[in-house]
Amino acid sequence: MSIAIFSPRLYLLIGFLAGHTPLDIKGRASALLTKIVIPLVIIFHIATHRAGVFVIMLGMIVMMGVMLLVSRLQTRDPVQNLCF
Repeated sequence: MSIAIFSPRLYLLIGFLAGHTPLDIKGRASALLTKIVIPLVIIFHIATHRAGVFVIMLGMIVMMGVMLLVSRLQTRDPVQNLCF
């Protein structure tokens, strides 16, 4: 069995444990993820794309935009809009 099957669960467990510790690492971990890790993953996927991946990415971007617009009709709170 491949380790790739267990990796997401391991990441989820690590994040769950980090979120429930008394240490204040949530802010730093969040900043690290949003400013470094997530952009690098996106760049990696764009650089090593297979045929048809851009269509999927474009579809996801459009759907996310529509969901944000629909949520904005319900509330003007930006945090609530992202949680839609």
